[in-house]
Amino acid sequence: MSNLKQRKFSIIGLLIILSTFLYVTPAVHANNASYSVTNIPVGNDPVPEVYDPVNGNLYVGNSGSGTVSVIDSTSNTVIATVVVGTGLANGIWNPANGNVYFCNQGSATVSVISSATNTVIATISTPPQPHNMAFDFANGDVYVGSDGSNLVTVISSETNTILAFVAVGLFPGEVTYDFANNDIYASNFLSNTVSRIDSSTNTVTATIAVGVGPGHSAFDFANGNMYVPNTGSNTVSVISSATDAVLATVPVGSAPNPTSYDPANGSIFVTNRGSSFVSVINSRTNTVMANVPVGPNPFFATYNPLDNDMFVTNHGTNTVSVVDSHSLKVIATIIVGSNPHVAVFDFTNGDMYTSNEGSNSVSAISIEPGRSS
Repeated sequence: MSNLKQRKFSIIGLLIILSTFLYVTPAVHANNASYSVTNIPVGNDPVPEVYDPVNGNLYVGNSGSGTVSVIDSTSNTVIATVVVGTGLANGIWNPANGNVYFCNQGSATVSVISSATNTVIATISTPPQPHNMAFDFANGDVYVGSDGSNLVTVISSETNTILAFVAVGLFPGEVTYDFANNDIYASNFLSNTVSRIDSSTNTVTATIAVGVGPGHSAFDFANGNMYVPNTGSNTVSVISSATDAVLATVPVGSAPNPTSYDPANGSIFVTNRGSSFVSVINSRTNTVMANVPVGPNPFFATYNPLDNDMFVTNHGTNTVSVVDSHSLKVIATIIVGSNPHVAVFDFTNGDMYTSNEGSNSVSAISIEPGRSS
């Protein structure tokens, strides 16, 4: 076994242990937590964020600048600006080689950044408008979904070259890894289907009809199912990883996308981008257990393991709503930069980082837990 493969599987084991710990540890909610915000200037239109657990840095894709700002989380300062492609849409950290990958929608490329040197070490051409990526823990490869084609691109982590193009439905912009069967699920936005890709052969083994405009789905570690938001029909389709059958179609708010798994209570949070509330789905019954009022245009929900809350970015304003995973009520509203897009938790310093598309900044939210209960 190569050193790369040994490193890959050792890191994978660590990640599995950490995710299991987060899931089985009883949630302890901190009452009266306080939050302080540091705003960090970056490039134009910051959208995607990637946390690197090896060096503890945060990588912020500036969609309007064609650059990536590297933030040192110990000082909350930009330590490097890396030139990549245009129209950055999404990014991931690759645990197989420790590098950071960004989709450049405008350039139809994927940029690979060495986290050791903060320089681009590979630029990989893809079909038009690469949008989202998923790392496959079974084979160590990277799967790229594109908004402008019917192809999913498979990239080798060892060589940073293309291994395969997998034909799926139209505009498979969102791809998600399924930990239950080690396959990749591609949401085909214009075909109203989800394609299941067998990662051992890179072939489609199932095409599943869902609602209109399927978006970014979430895997549920509690029941092994996949939750697919249908942006055009205001529903979430629940797909069985075992049978590929749609188990339930759950009505939610307007323009739901994406779905997020909450390990504190095993539920699914749905950000309804056309509404001003988040729908919480009970994964045992596949019904909505609460619609939580937040700010306008809720865009993304991120789990905070420090106090087991969900942080919801309200893209239509300059706030983040903190939702208690147990009471399913908003316990804090934090002022950040304009049009917060996504939020990423930093395990190095325990802060939550939001990319503020409207103010060309990143807000570092420091969390000071209060009295536990």
